[in-house]
Formats: sequence, structure tokens, C-alpha cells
Amino acid sequence: MRNLTIQREKTFVACLMTMKIYIEDNANGNVMINGVSCHKIGELKNGESKTFEIGSESAKVFVIADQLSRNYCNEYYQLPEGEEDITLSGKNRFNLTTGNAFCFHNNNNPEVHKNRKKNSRRGTLILVLGLLLGIAIGLLSNIDVFFEKEAKPKLFTVSPMTIQLTDKFEETNEDGFFAVFESKEAVVIVTVEKFASAPVLAEFTCEEYGAAFIQVNEIDTVLQTEDCLTFFKYKVKMESGNNYHYTGYIYKTDDAFYVLRFATYVSKAETYAPLIKEWASSVKFE
Repeated sequence: MRNLTIQREKTFVACLMTMKIYIEDNANGNVMINGVSCHKIGELKNGESKTFEIGSESAKVFVIADQLSRNYCNEYYQLPEGEEDITLSGKNRFNLTTGNAFCFHNNNNPEVHKNRKKNSRRGTLILVLGLLLGIAIGLLSNIDVFFEKEAKPKLFTVSPMTIQLTDKFEETNEDGFFAVFESKEAVVIVTVEKFASAPVLAEFTCEEYGAAFIQVNEIDTVLQTEDCLTFFKYKVKMESGNNYHYTGYIYKTDDAFYVLRFATYVSKAETYAPLIKEWASSVKFE
């Protein structure tokens, strides 16, 4: 036996998606990926590193997003036969045709490059068919598709927190986050740190906690206070060319600190700035 360590680098692309790790297993595999019998050995969240115990035989290790997309949103690495431990790394790359698939670094196997091209062709076909189907359904079901409906205020509650956004947002359940609200052009990500896990935090002010949060997460920004709200702003540049603007607000309750990060495209940041401030001001806790 030997150890296989896989590091998933932290990136905004597919950041809320948990990737699944499978290894080739012709004897006891229960899932077929690109015609290869495999079994699951674990999962990787954004920025996470894990070590798995594997056999010494030569085998393919696959990283997929889910069962439905496994035959076009996948990446594999050919593991050589041997007893030495292996360490691999990679990250999800922006590519709509492959579902923002994970890619291993330094994976120069010619067969892997062929697989990536094949996945892209499959994904393009699925993307086009889905687009055409969506257009057809939209045209048949509602002529209002040609006209953008005005957003209406909508109150979201995730006890003990409430926030007023708009009906363009939907609440999603994502591991590792207290709450996530998504629209086409903006995302609200909520994290919480309970005093029970770190009692010293009960003595912190929002400004002190905000400064510590910025330092721990290595964010290049300056903490600000305005209208009794403590916040910070920063940008994230992606290899895909999509750049994102974040505004993070700090809230303190009787038992925890909450951080709400409002994200949108840099090109939309100025438009969304007054809306984000309004949404942040609406946050309340029971």
C-alpha cells in the first residue's frame, strides 16, 4: 500500500462545488467513468488537501463534479506502479464546455490531452442542446422572457439571521457556509464563528475581529466603518479573465461573529454598490 495526496488549490471557479475522487478498480468498481470501472475514495472542497491510501498497482485516478456530468466533466492522472507515496495538485479551471472541470498540474500525458479535447466537444454539444432547449421552453411558456422583470424586495431568513435582498436571489445549501444566496450577477456568502469555539472572541469588537479576519485570510484591503457598519472591499482576479469584486461586512451577536461577503463582477461593482449597502443595512439577528 502507499499514500496518494491530492491538493485542490483555492480558486473562485467552482468554489462552492465539492469534487469527487475516484480510482480505477476493475475488480470491485461500481461507477464507469469514460469506460473505466472505478470506486470512490473521497471528496475535496475548495482549497482542501487530503491523503488517501491506495494500492501499489498502476491505476487512473479521476476527479469529477458529479455522476451526471462524469463523462465530460472529468480529469484523470495515470498513477505508475510502485510503493512510493505520490503527491498531486491542481485546480478547477473556468471552461463552460467542461463544467469548470478540475485539472491536475503537470499532467502532460498525451492521452489526458485527448481526453480534455473529447470532454470539451461533449460539453459543447450538451451546452448547445441545453441552450436551445431552454430558449424553446422559454418562448413557449412565457413571452415575458424578452422583458426583464423589475426585482422586488424579498426577505430571507436563516435563523437567527434575516436579510432583505430581491426575488432575483435564491438560497442554496453549500457545505462549509452558514448561508449562500445567489442571483445571476451577485452572490452573498455568509460565514459564522461561534464564541463557544474561541471564547476570547467575545471580547473583540467588530473592528478587531475584522482586522483579524483580513489578516488570517491574507486579504489585501483596509477595514472601513460607515453608518455604524464595519466592512472591507477587495478584488479577485481569475485566470479566466473574470474579475470579481467583494464587499465584506462584519456583524457581532451575543454568541458569534458573522461575515457577509457580497460578490459581483468588477464591471458591475459600481452599479451594485448602493444595493449592497442597502442589503447589508437590512441584516438583523434575533
